Amino acid sequence: QQRTLVDQCVCAAYKDYLDNDFNTDYMPTLLDFQEELDKRKNESKDNQDVADGVAYYTRGSMNVFSHKTNVHIENRLVVFNVRDLGQALRQIGLLIVFDFIWNRMVENKNRKVRTYCYCDEIHTMFKSYYSADYLNQLYKRGRKYGLVITGITQDVEDLLRSEKAKGMISNSDFIMMLNQSSENLNQLAKMLNISEMQTGFVKGADAGSGLLFAEKIIVPFRDRFPEESYLYKLMSTKFDEDKSKEEIEREIAEIIS
Repeated sequence: QQRTLVDQCVCAAYKDYLDNDFNTDYMPTLLDFQEELDKRKNESKDNQDVADGVAYYTRGSMNVFSHKTNVHIENRLVVFNVRDLGQALRQIGLLIVFDFIWNRMVENKNRKVRTYCYCDEIHTMFKSYYSADYLNQLYKRGRKYGLVITGITQDVEDLLRSEKAKGMISNSDFIMMLNQSSENLNQLAKMLNISEMQTGFVKGADAGSGLLFAEKIIVPFRDRFPEESYLYKLMSTKFDEDKSKEEIEREIAEIIS
């Protein structure tokens, strides 16, 4: 009954948008959805429970997503940062992001364009059943739509606690493995069929060194990126090397002169 109510209210909220040939001026928001719920809330206790429960996210203190977006989502490159979302909003925020990725992926498939998706700190997405399941579906079905998805994390231990994440790792075509703790390395070695000699390139490895997995080929690598270069200063995420672009450009100018 609650699902039926939500379905009816969503259809009603989108009516003007559909009747006006997808004119964005008529694009509904969660506030329009809430208004439709309020019209029906006195019909039954179920209706009232849904209307009152949703109000927390539509016009309550968690109404971050209840207004029209100010993000230019038509850009070729779109970056979503959910770091500053609290726990109460993190889950709904991730689902909105995944839904956008799915829609963009389908749109790009129709245009014969590949979609590249990069998930930094991917272990945080497996802390919830819903975001983990959505991400797993993206990973499994995305290849048919031309999706290339890359997960990045320094916390492999959390990933190895999730069966979905372990399945994604073991079925990946490309893996770059850097220094790992002994416990994590043992689990990864068993999962990826790495020999004891090969694990030696990962255990206690220097920064920028490790193993590359490209389908059935495993290659040890060592990258000595010059720390005095402009690109290193621009891209470094080390806490004690966090500098503004102006500071970096000033230091580069001094080096050149």
